[in-house]
Amino acid sequence: MMKPMESIGIITTYGSEIWVLNKRDRDRLLALEMDYWRRSNGTSRLEHVRNEQIRQDMKVDKTIIDTIETKRLLWYGHLERMEETRWPQKIWKWTPQGRRKRGRPTRTWFQEIQYAMATRDLRQGDWWDRKR
Repeated sequence: MMKPMESIGIITTYGSEIWVLNKRDRDRLLALEMDYWRRSNGTSRLEHVRNEQIRQDMKVDKTIIDTIETKRLLWYGHLERMEETRWPQKIWKWTPQGRRKRGRPTRTWFQEIQYAMATRDLRQGDWWDRKR
């Protein structure tokens, strides 16, 4: 039997290892998650119950954004351990020529990884320690 968060997390975050989220995307994902928790808790928005209270009632400590960051870091560790001849490794190391097109996120995937590593106090080379 699957836990409730596993079901919404699996469906919502499929392929999220490579997403670059802007503020609007983050807000939408958090709103989707809170809508799920409110419905699961049987609480209406008209009752004016704070999100933190609903998270406590449902015993949830991580947001969907934290889950996406964790999946992203796991994929980054997998990429770093990968052989240089593998296609994902080649594509990740490749740098396209020219400017990024209009509408692209200002932060790159690797910048998101560096930010997540800094906030979790991880360093380069920690991907070899799989227990961390």
